[in-house]
Amino acid sequence: MFQLGIQGNADEYRRELDALGRKVFPKAMATLITKAAWQVRDKLVAYTKSGIIDKPRVFTTSPKAWKVLPANAADGDNMKAEIKAQDAQTQYLWWIIMGGTRSAGDAGTGRHDILFWSRRKTPQGGAYNQKFVEQTTDANKAEKRDRRAWRAMARSARASDGNTVGPIARDLRWIGRPNYKPGIFFGTVGGIEGYYQRPERLTAVERFSRFGRQSANHDRDVASANRILGRGGDLSAAKRRIRDAHAMSQRGEVPKLKNFPWTKPGSKVKLLMAFKLHTKHDAFFDYDCQMLSAYNANVNATTLAASLRYHKSRLSRQRP
Repeated sequence: MFQLGIQGNADEYRRELDALGRKVFPKAMATLITKAAWQVRDKLVAYTKSGIIDKPRVFTTSPKAWKVLPANAADGDNMKAEIKAQDAQTQYLWWIIMGGTRSAGDAGTGRHDILFWSRRKTPQGGAYNQKFVEQTTDANKAEKRDRRAWRAMARSARASDGNTVGPIARDLRWIGRPNYKPGIFFGTVGGIEGYYQRPERLTAVERFSRFGRQSANHDRDVASANRILGRGGDLSAAKRRIRDAHAMSQRGEVPKLKNFPWTKPGSKVKLLMAFKLHTKHDAFFDYDCQMLSAYNANVNATTLAASLRYHKSRLSRQRP
């Protein structure tokens, strides 16, 4: 909304205020501030495209994102023109113009949370890549469904085998299913709630190859230490690994295969999408500055005098 104030040399427009000038003055003023409102609209459009917003969408950079309500000469002292964002754009621009805390349910958020980070970005930047969101959530649903089916199948197979613990039990673990690949889960890791990709896992063969030998080698080294001690010798001249294995056995530390991890060394969970209930926005879109600079450039003594001359000339041409 504009509140009219004329800058510059007042004599420029006072010279136009003869009887005819005073008659057309309301229309001249209405034309002047309406034209200024359109100039402000153009300045705001250019500002949104200037880089102040990171990769903005056409939704906010189009001239149609803003609407101008022209001034009415009949309003007299209450004459005004307005420039404001369209209703839909206002819901998004509010946060960068005014700042504040955006919560779940506000424009651009889900009903229950806010997606504020995504491993795959949109072409415009930002977090919400709709295809990636759908792929991730669908993969999570599919894994839950597959796990339920696998558990049911495993229970049935174990029951038919008399629930004995043995090879069949090991073969029916989720980790051992064919075509295994890291799945997706929704949870909180390090205080961040979101969808995560599980770490890569070792197959049974890989795990035994990596850790099974460690257990067998430990048992062999402990046996070597016991033979040395059984002959009345000491371990000072034995190899370091034999001394270490003996020390572990004395502490009751026995490396068993079941105690070794299934996760591949160095593999960790990967955050795919992160959510919050609230997010803080700092105002950075200087709406007031853009509006005032455009207004001051278009509303002054010179432009008012020109508007008065225009309406005087029109009125003169209309007279018989």
